[in-house]
Amino acid sequence: MTETAESNHDEHGHFEGIPTASVALLAGICSALLGFVSFATNSVLLWTLFKDPYMYFRVRPTTFLVASLALSDLLGGSFVQPLYSTYMLCHPCRVNLPSLHNISTVSSHISTKISISTVVALSVDRFLAIKFIWKYRALITVRKVVIWM
Repeated sequence: MTETAESNHDEHGHFEGIPTASVALLAGICSALLGFVSFATNSVLLWTLFKDPYMYFRVRPTTFLVASLALSDLLGGSFVQPLYSTYMLCHPCRVNLPSLHNISTVSSHISTKISISTVVALSVDRFLAIKFIWKYRALITVRKVVIWM
């Protein structure tokens, strides 16, 4: 290969930042599968929390954090992943959809930030439950968690 052709490729095999057809196809398929798994599993979790016959989980602040995480991941699996998958599956067909890429990128960033924030809140909640074992129920209430969310 000539020096100019080599300089257009980076170490991952992308040509000027555009993934090759096989990489785009693989990314699109993996994204679609992971989106389906995320949607299915988080739907089951939310349904279980909603249908709790003894209302055991509804009185716990941690349950609302878990439900928030499941909801954000459900939206990611049902909205963000299919958008990204569609964008990547259009690449091998040489269909350029920059607006779809922008929408999927922005929604991915938002969904990821919400998920990370909720995981941090879950970690803080568990830390407070261990550190302040006798004060936890007065310190962390369902109302405070719902307001935070």
